[in-house]
Amino acid sequence: GRLREAQGGRRLDLSSLGLDGWPAELTGHAGEGRYASLERLCLLDNVLEELPSELCGLSTLTDLSVGYNRLASVHPRVGALVQLSSLSLPFNCLTDLPDTVSLLQGLKAAVLDGNQFGEIPGALCRVTGLEELRLNQNRLRGLPPDLGHLARLRDLQVAYNELPSLPRSLGLNTALT
Repeated sequence: GRLREAQGGRRLDLSSLGLDGWPAELTGHAGEGRYASLERLCLLDNVLEELPSELCGLSTLTDLSVGYNRLASVHPRVGALVQLSSLSLPFNCLTDLPDTVSLLQGLKAAVLDGNQFGEIPGALCRVTGLEELRLNQNRLRGLPPDLGHLARLRDLQVAYNELPSLPRSLGLNTALT
């Protein structure tokens, strides 16, 4: 079905299929042959508990959307997705991200709404090109001062958290709107 339609294409939508792992049809093909030029991968509304390491071989991926699953972890190999500009992992069970996320220097948007983050992962504060960061409906109790050093950050959304105050460094970021 959808896999045959996507062969050689740049987009693959595997949403709402009840997937609990990486599709067997893709094993051994990630990053080569039929899916070598894949740019957008959507795995919304499945039952994934971890971000499959196999998708980290999709070196041309620019947009990864894995929201509304049961993700409790993201594989450290996600740092290999250096072309990634949008990472969308909303409404999962994430409490942290691997340090390798800091290698995603082309990342412009990170959507992490509706997870279990108690703090913003330090790796995100080292992604200097980040323009949009969404962490609404988490368990944030504070924001790191380093967040203010993200000079390109123009959209920071942290509503419905447990934030008593904001760091002063955010006031120095003139890009924030």
